[in-house]
Amino acid sequence: MARPSPRRPGAGRGARLRIAAGAVLVAVALAPAPARPADRTGAACAAAFAVPADRLARLARGYNLTGWIDTRNEREPAPGLLEELRRLGMTHVRLPVPAEDLMPAFAAPERTADRLDQIARVLDRLIALDTAVVLDLHPSGRIAELYAADPDGAVGQIEAAWDRLAPLVAARPAGLVFPELLNEPPVDAERWDGDSRRLAARLRRALPEHTLVVGPAGPQRVEPLMDRPPLDDPNVVYAVHYYDPMAFTHQGATWMGDDPLAALAEVPFPAGPDDRPLREVAAGMELIGRPDAADLVREAYGERWDGARIAAVFQAVSRWSASARRPVVVGEFGVLRFTAPPADRAAWIAAVRTAAETACIGWTHWEFRDGFGLVDERTGEPDPAILEALGLP
Repeated sequence: MARPSPRRPGAGRGARLRIAAGAVLVAVALAPAPARPADRTGAACAAAFAVPADRLARLARGYNLTGWIDTRNEREPAPGLLEELRRLGMTHVRLPVPAEDLMPAFAAPERTADRLDQIARVLDRLIALDTAVVLDLHPSGRIAELYAADPDGAVGQIEAAWDRLAPLVAARPAGLVFPELLNEPPVDAERWDGDSRRLAARLRRALPEHTLVVGPAGPQRVEPLMDRPPLDDPNVVYAVHYYDPMAFTHQGATWMGDDPLAALAEVPFPAGPDDRPLREVAAGMELIGRPDAADLVREAYGERWDGARIAAVFQAVSRWSASARRPVVVGEFGVLRFTAPPADRAAWIAAVRTAAETACIGWTHWEFRDGFGLVDERTGEPDPAILEALGLP
């Protein structure tokens, strides 16, 4: 991407303040994943679910493999990098696929055919590394615009994309490829209830054995997940995205123009409203003429943000998961590196990872090597501080 894998914080300032507050073959011989004494994402966690335990183990630890096939300026990972991450213990990748390139309303047949060939090659390369793949249908703003103008037409385009992808998925092991219906569905929860059921039923006919991944509507926050009934299909994993507080995780988001998030820098974590470093950030925003950014910080940190608060969120998700008998994963979480204090960035990632594992929830770091990256683009190597935060050697 030309921009560093941006995350959109929500439509309008009110939404932003609410959010701020509250991815056939010969396997390569690989070293076993390192022991993780605190990891509770294995068989004991899987006992209550219809999804096979070995598949949930595959979804325990991963990263979003952005910047390869989800952009016109494709950047293939350096030789050995994917192998290294697998040896370090990453069991899967989430692979964003540009949805509109597979939809007849937006792409010529030649473009779709080229994209399908590319997806097949990447799938085979990853499976050969014994790395599972969450195949994430990742739309741009065009499908959101179509949804606003013609919701049924938009669902038809999503169905058409999966009709093209399903044969690629069907030809590969059900325990290694996980179709994700749609990233951050740009509709309300009631509409997505119906559309997700329609899409899941269509995919289930084409893929009777594969485990489907589905998220709640909108930016896939935790709250809508717990407000809606699950799909009837038991072979489904739910995926939420977690970026709270966005005043911390998205500080310095340069692609957002005049948005107050773009102005923020040195916002701390953990922190509470009475902590001096946080007050100094807010005062600094006032001094440079950005009272909107100062207000954003104060509202986001109206109550203390720390590991305990994050853990409480994931315990609530775990309770929903147990009640609904559907496993949950964190499909995205991360911190933009531009202006966040590096130690605090690592502390937040460690807090989310620990909270997820303790709650029997697998995780997928956002993202690969751009602004939120697991890999340091300057060195081409995994960032040691982020590896440590993720519990990897």
